Amino acid sequence: MLIQHEYFKSRSSFYNLDPIGIGTANVESLTSFIMRLCKVHHIRIRALFTYIYKQRLVSKPISFQSDYFNRGKMLYNQEITAALGKLTKRFDIAFLSLYLFPEYIYGRDVKKYRVWCPSCFEEDESSLALVYDRLLWNLEFVKICNVHKCLLETRCPGCSRKNPVLSVKLSIDFCHHCGYKLSNVVPKSIECLSIHERNAQEIIINQLCLLLSLNYKGRHFISFYKEEQCFGKLNREDISDIKKVFGMETMGYITKYFLENGIHNRTTHKNPGIKDMHYFWTRIFMFQILNKDLYDKLHNSALFIEL
Repeated sequence: MLIQHEYFKSRSSFYNLDPIGIGTANVESLTSFIMRLCKVHHIRIRALFTYIYKQRLVSKPISFQSDYFNRGKMLYNQEITAALGKLTKRFDIAFLSLYLFPEYIYGRDVKKYRVWCPSCFEEDESSLALVYDRLLWNLEFVKICNVHKCLLETRCPGCSRKNPVLSVKLSIDFCHHCGYKLSNVVPKSIECLSIHERNAQEIIINQLCLLLSLNYKGRHFISFYKEEQCFGKLNREDISDIKKVFGMETMGYITKYFLENGIHNRTTHKNPGIKDMHYFWTRIFMFQILNKDLYDKLHNSALFIEL
């Protein structure tokens, strides 16, 4: 009886569903995982949220303000991540958002409505027999697909309406409103963007992809950020990783880009690409300021300078 008791105690309440793309820049978003989990269980999202609340896994009822879910360090994000991990017995759900990084990470702001790449959806169907939303697409600055070099779609090609990030209809590849297949549209080439916009997207997406890849490695950035003694325990790889998170090379590249192109009034510049680069540079800078203690330690470290 003891063996049976321990066996059943270790079982998960929900399917041990694998998140998609862990370890890559195309990792699945938390909202996409929630929709797929509900779909395989044939339950509504509201039923899942009600169950989580009644099991006292969250501090208050979960609303459908879906832009909160994919934001790292938000209360909803933290509680739901922990709750889903407990219900599915999975320990990698934290990688579906920027949950592991210190507060005010520059990629934490997310879109309020879904965007998608129709070419990615088509490839998902043929190779995975399912489609999923990428976390990268949800991040505020991202406007293009880094794989197919096309613009991300923002409105349904059938009814021209925006789609919620978390659809109660569990329809990742179909419009929430009219049911139109979202991949049934010719992708728009990035050639329609200005050279500054294309360069801005390349710079920004490269840094965010790096951020996602480091998220998977599970470095304890929060501990490095808060605990004085942790810095002495960092090895060369740790320091190299945190240096990349602070975006020093990216900031230097953006600054050099502005100088080479004679761009001085960045905030009032009419080109959206210049504005995006300036805003992204500012967000990285603010992240450095808000984590100044760790930044100063790294900046003054002889080991850090060598890397």
